[in-house]
Amino acid sequence: MVEIAVKKTMLNQQRRRRLEVFKRELRALSRIPKHPGIVQILGFGKDPMDEFVFILLEKCNGGSGWDWVQNVFSTFTTFPLDILLSLSILAEGCSLMSTSGILHRDLTLDNILIHTITSTDAKSPHEPQFLMKLCDFGVSGTPADFKEVPRGKMRNYAPEAIGEGSDRYEYTEGSDVYMFGTMLWEMIHNKLIWSECNTMTANKRVVGGEVAQVDETVRERVPQGLIEVMYECMRYQAEERPTFKEVSEKLRTLHQTLTQA
Repeated sequence: MVEIAVKKTMLNQQRRRRLEVFKRELRALSRIPKHPGIVQILGFGKDPMDEFVFILLEKCNGGSGWDWVQNVFSTFTTFPLDILLSLSILAEGCSLMSTSGILHRDLTLDNILIHTITSTDAKSPHEPQFLMKLCDFGVSGTPADFKEVPRGKMRNYAPEAIGEGSDRYEYTEGSDVYMFGTMLWEMIHNKLIWSECNTMTANKRVVGGEVAQVDETVRERVPQGLIEVMYECMRYQAEERPTFKEVSEKLRTLHQTLTQA
């Protein structure tokens, strides 16, 4: 039996803006086919008193990506190779999102939910011990309307998505891939990317061609192949970045190679 989580949006303040966020999330989740790397929508509705709207989602038992990184991942003394498979499934879900015409635009650890596979869940030998599921499509857009939607966490944005002004920017699947790369950086470092400066300074550095470096202590315990995939995602030119499908395949191949070594 699938457990249900209720995501409620109150309409008592900023009603129009909140309804727009609700509709964007509903549009995205309704377009994307069911996939283990995307949180599943189970229904939606409206309060009879017109005080709130809600979406019914599958309930994930492991909290947010940041919770997991800070409370679980940070305690590992060696890198669990299972994570590579979980990330591959997540990237596969992101690929499905892209082919469904949706740009997430806020792909960070805050918007990842963790679901640990329990003994009551159906599990094949080729599945990981936990799943990473993309959620929160409140600032998602399409290639046609992304400039009409507020932007996500600018600290994690690609150079072309930052642009040179409020309307002089582009956002494509490659921009989401860049955010996937920054998410990997934050996961393996257990801290925000560019944490040593404010968002405005970070954006200037990114637009200027700088890339966040990997700490030596992190290099010692994280597979080099994962770091290489991360940097491929964070290439300056969007057309030089891999697609989500390619990212998923690279991570799955890396998992297979390291587990057979």
